[in-house]
Amino acid sequence: MPDTNPDRLSELLEFAELHAPVWEGVASRINVTAAQAAAYTRATDEARLAYNAVLQIRQQAKVATQRQAEAFATLRSTNSSLLKIIRGFAQNQDSPTEIFQLAQIPTPATPVPFAAPATPTALSASLAITDGGIALRWKATQPAGASGVVYRVERQTGSDTMWALVTLTGSKAAIDTSVPPGTSRVIYRVIAQRGSATSEASNPLEIRFGTGPGEAGTITQVKLAA
Repeated sequence: MPDTNPDRLSELLEFAELHAPVWEGVASRINVTAAQAAAYTRATDEARLAYNAVLQIRQQAKVATQRQAEAFATLRSTNSSLLKIIRGFAQNQDSPTEIFQLAQIPTPATPVPFAAPATPTALSASLAITDGGIALRWKATQPAGASGVVYRVERQTGSDTMWALVTLTGSKAAIDTSVPPGTSRVIYRVIAQRGSATSEASNPLEIRFGTGPGEAGTITQVKLAA
C-alpha cells in the first residue's frame, strides 16, 4: 500500500493536491468537518506556493552559478594572457624589475641551475648468462631531491680511444650486447647526468676476453683501466 503521508515533499504535495478537492466534496461523509477540509486545501495551496518558490530559487541559483563559472573562466584566461604579455615585455627591458614593480606583480625568481649529480663508483662487470652480453653494475648515492638522474654508459673497443655511447639508463645497471665478435678488449665508464649537469666519469673498467680455442667470448680479466 502506498505511503499516505510520504516523506518526500513532492510526493506529499502530489497526494494532498489529489485528495484536497475530494475530501472537501465528501467531508461530512468521511467524518471531516467543512472547516477541516477547507484548512487542508489552504495548507495544500500554501505548500504548492512555497514549493514552487524554492524550485524557482534553485533554478535561478543554478543559472547564477553557471554564469559565475563562465565569468571567472574568462577572467582567469584574460589574467593569464596579460601576465604573459607583461612578463614577456619586462624580460626584454634593461630593467625588468622596474616593470614588475610598476605592474605590482612579483619579480620571477632567478632559475637555479641543476646541481651536478654524484659520480658513479664501484663499476663492476660480469658475463650475462641469458644473452651473453656484459652485465655492468655501479653505485651512486644522489643527493635528496636530485630526481631525473640518468646514467650514460660509454665504451672503448679494442685500440679505439674514442668513447662511444652504449646506453642511457635510469637504473644503476646495464647490459651491453653490442660488443663486436672477436673483440679482445673493451673499457667501460659511466657518467651520471641530470638535465645539462653531468658528473665526473667513473673510474674506467677494462675487460679482456679469451681468444683461445673454446674461449671466444669469455671474460678472462676485469680490472681498472690504466
